[in-house]
Amino acid sequence: MRAAPSPGRGLLIGGGAPPEKSPFGLDFTAEEGPDVARVLWISPQHVGDAAAVARELPEAASLPRGTQVIVLSEARRGTGILARLLPPRRAPLEVLCAALLSRGYAEIGAGACPSGSGELAWGEA
Repeated sequence: MRAAPSPGRGLLIGGGAPPEKSPFGLDFTAEEGPDVARVLWISPQHVGDAAAVARELPEAASLPRGTQVIVLSEARRGTGILARLLPPRRAPLEVLCAALLSRGYAEIGAGACPSGSGELAWGEA
């Protein structure tokens, strides 16, 4: 299994509001660059479907070469009261890795975040 990526400067969030605990303990930024990883949350209704998760990810070819993409296993929460009361839905890491592979990412890996923000899957454009 490939080791967890180590984004240098920050994280660019996509797919919803930033999680409470930032992956890798880095700050979120609006800037783009080679040392800024993209962090994505998936829709809760897609957690078990690799094809549906893949449709939520950008094609690797659409990003600058070497861009790190990190997908959180915890799906984004809905906005209603019930969504806040129930535990968040989580996608199996195998589903996230299959989705990354189908979108053309390389150097794919998965595991626990080193800063304790949950499980992640990652790939490189």
